[in-house]
Amino acid sequence: MVERGVDGLTIGKPEDKLGLKASSTCPLVFEDVKVPAQNLLGNEGEGYKVAINILNEGRIGLIYVI
Repeated sequence: MVERGVDGLTIGKPEDKLGLKASSTCPLVFEDVKVPAQNLLGNEGEGYKVAINILNEGRIGLIYVI
């Protein structure tokens, strides 16, 4: 996890959205951000795997809604 204001983190302007306006969305840009070991969620080097698993679980939920 990275706290706001850390060197290398840029938070972009909120996106204009057509729906789900209660959910704020903005780009986060990480450039050479140093993350302390105690702030890691999961194991180093496995971030892509975790992200894909979360997306896959979300897709299953969308199938049931449609």
